[in-house]
Amino acid sequence: MPLELDEAVRHLSERDETLRTLIAETVPFRIDVADAQSPYEVLMESIVYQSISGKAAANDITRIKALGSDGRPPSPEQMLKIPAMKLRKAGLSGAKVLAMKDLAKKALSGTVPTHEQALKLSDEELVERLVSVRGIGAWTVEMFLIFRLGVQTCCPSTILE
Repeated sequence: MPLELDEAVRHLSERDETLRTLIAETVPFRIDVADAQSPYEVLMESIVYQSISGKAAANDITRIKALGSDGRPPSPEQMLKIPAMKLRKAGLSGAKVLAMKDLAKKALSGTVPTHEQALKLSDEELVERLVSVRGIGAWTVEMFLIFRLGVQTCCPSTILE
């Protein structure tokens, strides 16, 4: 069951005077989702970061961005044109190359929505769409919901059951 943050704060403030004072003096928690990355780019980075160190993944991201233009990762159209061997040389495993190609195809088909489209979808519909992408699982979608869309849920995995 999703947790409504405002409702929880109100509930605690009404029931405990000490908490009411602390809550009143504290800056409200908000996730900063004002980021220029598209869902496609966020998910691309998520794929790269899977199962390797952060430093290695950051290096791979730099090499992948060099294959795009204007310092950004390759667009879905560009990604589909990049030979697998070039992506392997950028540091991607064979499985990650397949995942990147699938992500690009599904971004072009509309399965992976734009940020604006994602905001209009229910959590369940977004989960269904994104887990259909090779290499994107429930945990990745949960992190996307929280950190890119700012969905504030108590237990994101409950929407996946």
